Amino acid sequence: MDKNDSTTPIRIDILKSASTTLTNKFKSVNMGDRLGLIKFSSSASKVLDLTTNYTNVQNEINKLTAGGSTNIDDGLAKAKTMLTASGTKPVKQIILLTDGKATVWTDETDG
Repeated sequence: MDKNDSTTPIRIDILKSASTTLTNKFKSVNMGDRLGLIKFSSSASKVLDLTTNYTNVQNEINKLTAGGSTNIDDGLAKAKTMLTASGTKPVKQIILLTDGKATVWTDETDG
């Protein structure tokens, strides 16, 4: 989830609202799907490993504040690492929540 400087209070509230809709859907469907959380701005870091505790995921998302740039590259790389480490099954997906385009890259030649 993007938390860069351009993520104004209104924008971050919209991202948090969208994530609430998502985590509530996971709760209501109750299929045992796991969610993890990677936050990114100038760089990315893992907040939570994959879990079925959707309330905890949402609580951690609600703690996020804006700051830094938008390094989508690093966020996606850390998400891929998390998913790869979790084994080969079941199907894995990354849900990217951001308010804009990348402004920095882990590998500057990618930009």
